[in-house]
Amino acid sequence: MSTLLTCLLLDSCSTLCTVGVTLLVKLLAIFAVEAFEQLKLMLPNLLAIMAIFLLREEPLTTLHSDPPDELEDTTDAGVNLEPDVRTIVAFKIRPEFQWKCLEQTSKASLPPSPRRLFTLLYYLFPCNLLKFLRNPASHLVNNGIECPFVVGWEKVLDEGEIRTKSEVKIYHA
Repeated sequence: MSTLLTCLLLDSCSTLCTVGVTLLVKLLAIFAVEAFEQLKLMLPNLLAIMAIFLLREEPLTTLHSDPPDELEDTTDAGVNLEPDVRTIVAFKIRPEFQWKCLEQTSKASLPPSPRRLFTLLYYLFPCNLLKFLRNPASHLVNNGIECPFVVGWEKVLDEGEIRTKSEVKIYHA
């Protein structure tokens, strides 16, 4: 289960993430009945995954462990891009995580919608989910969830964007 959670948090392959979140939602229903205490321990990680999925509007790229900077512009320098292609910035994964990411292979693929995960988490943990949406970075830090990126949760999770997207993509979808 920890490998699945790490995979959903760090990997950028939309096919892998779609299959992973589908499996996760099915497993969470079983955990809710058979192993609720373990599910409560996983909750902060599940909220972090949901937030990452909310922030991914387009394919997300990850960095290899060799770039020295904490951020990298993943578009080709000096290439005139089409107007609808945006620059994608990714955070470098901390080396102690020793995670080899499966990279996105198709630029046309989008990550899965966080709606099913959001709905299940809201059904099981409404107060915790709403507390998380008010202050995501602090919620994760207070629950002892270490940020897997070289920057902290404050830089990874844009609180205003998470609130807006949770309302627009999930409540009004």
